[in-house]
Amino acid sequence: MGKDLDPCPTIPITAEEFEEWREPWKNTLIVNVLGKRMSYKMMENKLQRHWLKTGSIRIVDLPQDYFLVPFIVVEDYRHATFEGPWMLADHYLL
Repeated sequence: MGKDLDPCPTIPITAEEFEEWREPWKNTLIVNVLGKRMSYKMMENKLQRHWLKTGSIRIVDLPQDYFLVPFIVVEDYRHATFEGPWMLADHYLL
C-alpha cells in the first residue's frame, strides 16, 4: 500500500520554547454557552460578576458563539475553573 504516515506532524522544540509559547495562554479559558446565544457584552458582564474575585477580564469574541477569557489574576482563573459557576442564564457553560 503506501508508506506509513505519521498522523500528527512533529515540531521539535525545547522545553523553554514551549513555556515561552504557552505563557500568554496559561490562564485562559475558551467558553461556550450550550444551547443559547449570548452577546459579547452580556457574556462579559455575567463572567465579571460570577467569576472574578479580585481582577478583571476583557473577553474576546470568537466565531461560532465561543469566547476567549484570559484572566489577569491566577486566583480568578482557579476560581472559574474549579469553583464555577458553570451555568449562565440556566444554560451550561462549556
